[in-house]
Amino acid sequence: MSTAPRAVNAYAAFDSKGEVKPWQYQSRPLGPEDVEIKITHSGICGSDIHTMDGGWGPAHYPCVVGHEIVGQVTLAGTNVESLKVGDRAAVGAQVWACLNKNPEAPCNNCADGEDAVCDHAVYTYASTYPDGTPSYGGYADYVRVDNHYAFKLPENIPSDLAAPLMCAGTTVFTPLKQEGVKAGDRVGVVGIGGLGHLLSSSFALLAPRRSLSLAPPARNKRSVLWVQKSFTI
Repeated sequence: MSTAPRAVNAYAAFDSKGEVKPWQYQSRPLGPEDVEIKITHSGICGSDIHTMDGGWGPAHYPCVVGHEIVGQVTLAGTNVESLKVGDRAAVGAQVWACLNKNPEAPCNNCADGEDAVCDHAVYTYASTYPDGTPSYGGYADYVRVDNHYAFKLPENIPSDLAAPLMCAGTTVFTPLKQEGVKAGDRVGVVGIGGLGHLLSSSFALLAPRRSLSLAPPARNKRSVLWVQKSFTI
């Protein structure tokens, strides 16, 4: 198994116009906790656009975005137990956290199980590893990430449907789980765009019969009709 850096073919933005062009970079060396994934699918998120065009502040170019990633594991570090070569895996918006492993730099958030807001978190793109290496996202043929942030996909979820679940899907499903939403609860959804649509779909997993209060934008009439057929309004 080679842990050396590899050439990665990507599509990068080079300025705030947000136009992506072919670009090649050298990946990080594969660490003992890392996996390498050959990317087959990468969703397009609004965050990608805002990052490339500088809408969330000055971007560092070249910028390779994409944090809804699905692909096949091609390499696994010596300490990785959750995944093996050949597994189909998905990656979301984060690729590394300290997990409170460094006694010289304690992290209360990781100690509390809140590694998503780790003091030293590395996000899938437009972020920097502790050694100064920049992170690049899923608009590429390969990506290397800490195995704690790559998740084996069940066979019954197609890759093209799994990709958007890694950002939009987790954004809406996580609060349902955290708040303990269950059958019989009333939940209001304001808007039936990309996130609202996935949130409404998530109800089917938690409560097959439910009461849904919906305040949709008028422009999404087709989505509203779908919801009316699928849910109790």
